[in-house]
Amino acid sequence: MLESKKKLFLIYIIFIISYLSASSHMENNDTTKSIHLTQKEKLFLKKHTVIKKCVDPYWMPLEEINQQGIHVGVIADILQLIEEKIGIKTQLVVTENWAESIKKLNARECDIVTSDTLDHVNPLAIKTEVFIVDKNVYITRADTPFQLDFASIMHRRIGIPIGYPTIEVINEKYGKVNFVEVKSVDEGLLMVSRGELYAFTDLLPVASYSIQKQLLTNLKVAGHLDISVPITMSVRSDMPELATIFNKALGAIDKTTINNLYGKWIKLEYDVSIDWKMLIIYVLLSLLILAFVLYWVGKLHGLNCKLKKANEQLELLNETDTLSKMKNRNFILHKLPILMKHAHKNKDVLNIAIMDIDKFKHLNDTYGHDIGDKCIIAISNKVHTIFNGKNDWNIRYGGDEFVIISFGMERVLFNDKLHLLKDEIEQLVIDDHKHIPCSISIGYTFHSVCPKVWHEKLVAQADRKLYEAKESGRNRIFGE
Repeated sequence: MLESKKKLFLIYIIFIISYLSASSHMENNDTTKSIHLTQKEKLFLKKHTVIKKCVDPYWMPLEEINQQGIHVGVIADILQLIEEKIGIKTQLVVTENWAESIKKLNARECDIVTSDTLDHVNPLAIKTEVFIVDKNVYITRADTPFQLDFASIMHRRIGIPIGYPTIEVINEKYGKVNFVEVKSVDEGLLMVSRGELYAFTDLLPVASYSIQKQLLTNLKVAGHLDISVPITMSVRSDMPELATIFNKALGAIDKTTINNLYGKWIKLEYDVSIDWKMLIIYVLLSLLILAFVLYWVGKLHGLNCKLKKANEQLELLNETDTLSKMKNRNFILHKLPILMKHAHKNKDVLNIAIMDIDKFKHLNDTYGHDIGDKCIIAISNKVHTIFNGKNDWNIRYGGDEFVIISFGMERVLFNDKLHLLKDEIEQLVIDDHKHIPCSISIGYTFHSVCPKVWHEKLVAQADRKLYEAKESGRNRIFGE
């Protein structure tokens, strides 16, 4: 644990040096623009000199209510810039959590909620323009196996702050997730660290900040959700002038300013506990490390190329079935939708065939799983040999189920190849010492124009034809 703390501290000393240079530049450059208000907007501000704000009290580095009862964080600093631009003051209305802040806004006990998302529907509020966009990630213990697809862990206990707007968005995309609502980000991540939750999900900077603050060295970022979270402010629906004014003020703040504010709040967390007696040693050590990095900068290009190649190999392994060497369901989830869009744009035809091995369970039970694996490998090799075009994609769909997807091949040729495949599989010799019969049943569908979007129902149509082939006696091909 001590070594981990030293490493974290060293990283952030380097970050502080970089930040001091950036902040110095920021102080000498006004990165906000002037705004123009209409007469109606000026009259509104003259009447409402103080704006009541509700905030998310546990969402650092974006925002929180600190121990002194003060609104702090990136959003608090952005709000201060807005106050200076439009000449008003904001007054904090204290709440226990974000959900309570929304309730107080709807009850008109506050005029704005400083953090909200576009996906959160609230008829009693007007959303401002988006001023921050971040990705949702999920955090697990370091000793938990990697699960790159969030859908594969959604049945486990997943922590999320109480009442968060992303709950509905995530459920809509992935189905009913087994969410456990917690009071705060800190509490949720601590429960993951203790093993009380399998994972916790929130924005990347928010989760990273909390992990660093609590020194939870047994956690890791396991992956991200395919969801971007656009952050806005919510204004009372009966104050449309205030929403327009805030939009103008937010539009006058550039991305450089917001990035610098992020850096400021990450830095502050580690300024609090610095041992000043050791500061000079750490700074000198940091400078030595920087000099060492500069010495090796000429070799970084080669290292990056190797890393890129390794990542490509890892991606290939991640979408390839190890036994059959065919593509797997990861390919269907991530690559196939892209191929579909391209084929649709080119107005290519689409053929989909699904097949399974006849009486495969009986084969396994009679001859053993080793023979079953040999059968799968032999059939996969035949599929690869016959469907080997650049627009042919062979996928192991399940245990003994295979899917063939072909773009641009005429139906007659596709049908001929399927019959050739069926005939050659009948002639396979699975084992040199035993005569083991082997056959397949196939169902297929033809689309004169490839659909734009991939959906499992496309396989389901071919699967109905496979069912007909099996019902009619197996070792047959049915299509439409």
